[in-house]
Amino acid sequence: MTVSLRRVVALWVLGLWAALCWPAVSAESRLGTYQKGSGETYFALSMSAGVAADPAQANSVVVLFDTSASQVGSYRDDALAALRGLLGRLGPTDRVQLMAVDVKAVPLSAGFIAARGPEMDAALAKLQQRSPLGATDMGLGLRRSLENLDAAPGARTIVYVGDV
Repeated sequence: MTVSLRRVVALWVLGLWAALCWPAVSAESRLGTYQKGSGETYFALSMSAGVAADPAQANSVVVLFDTSASQVGSYRDDALAALRGLLGRLGPTDRVQLMAVDVKAVPLSAGFIAARGPEMDAALAKLQQRSPLGATDMGLGLRRSLENLDAAPGARTIVYVGDV
């Protein structure tokens, strides 16, 4: 069993544990895997509580966008498209802080801002200008996200766009 396959199994077990511990919520998960010819295994795990979102609820979302050296070409184009799709689906009361994460975790927006509008356009422009360099310090990105979410209102979420 490869290390990455162990991660898949661990995440699947975590999802199963969550479903069993919260039986009132119908949890749903999907797992997709891909194995390269060299033997490396990649996965994507989607977990959903199966509960409809409250449209009146305000959400505070930190988006960590991977700007490490691996994020070039079509990878970066796909990640930017995913980010735009996410922002487009957020509601008018939701607030987002966009952060670039590589060897540093750098806020691209001044605190939490609307998902659409001139402030987000400026943050996206800063992201587009940022050169993909170095490695991803995920621990630092998560610590900064938690610090920023500490006093944020509503439901608090961290979204990571990138590879691992």
